[in-house]
Amino acid sequence: MVKIITDSSCMMSRVEGEAIGVKVLPLQVTVNNASYEDLETLTSEKLIEEIRNKHLPTSSQPAIGLVQEAMETSEETVYICMADGLSGTYQSALSVQNTIENSEHIHVWNCRTLCGPQKYLTEKAAKLANEGKSATEILEALEESVSKCQSFLMPSDFDFLKRGGRMTPLAATMGGLLKINPIVTQTEDGRRLDKFHVSRTFARGVDKILEVLTAKGVDEKYKIYISHANVQDKCDIVEEKVKTLFPNTEYEIIKLSPAMITQGGPGCVAIQYILK
Repeated sequence: MVKIITDSSCMMSRVEGEAIGVKVLPLQVTVNNASYEDLETLTSEKLIEEIRNKHLPTSSQPAIGLVQEAMETSEETVYICMADGLSGTYQSALSVQNTIENSEHIHVWNCRTLCGPQKYLTEKAAKLANEGKSATEILEALEESVSKCQSFLMPSDFDFLKRGGRMTPLAATMGGLLKINPIVTQTEDGRRLDKFHVSRTFARGVDKILEVLTAKGVDEKYKIYISHANVQDKCDIVEEKVKTLFPNTEYEIIKLSPAMITQGGPGCVAIQYILK
């Protein structure tokens, strides 16, 4: 059976990954001079508390030793990495693969997304692996899903995104516009965040995003993800609108992990969709 590896930007802990037969490698978060494993030794609530105490976090890819250990296998392997450009995870995994002899059976894949859609891709890969599908068949199925996938982020503190350097120059100019709720979206190649829209209220911003989902034909063949950084009230607004506009579409609500809060900032909300 094909072995599935991913990182914790799929919003799953090690234990949650093991439950579906997936090896989850935790991203790393450093805050207040201490380093933690994402979703293992640090909770989102604890990170937000540290941020409120003026300690700014940073995040990085899984420890090289863990990546190497996971790849040292004779099994056919698919390693699902979060979007290259938004993280160094993919490039790091390729570097480790190059140190392993006869590693042709290891397929390091840039999924070009993160969070909710990456969770879906991981679950889909695990299901297909359990059905006895080959690595090639699994990757073809994942490519089909991610070909119709888009992510939108509504930050509350734009400085987190600017510090991460993951934005296009145009998007970076939105930093002073927080009084009118900026929205960013992934570029087509998934490598950067770009300006999408600015809105005077959070609710209107959500409406603008959901207009795109409607125009893209999102229906029961898709799944919608609503992710948030400890702002349940905003999440509730999005959920009600999604239920009204997409009554036949499956959706899932996720609390963002510490590593993702480090990138998007406390109070951020993400809306994403992917083809099943």
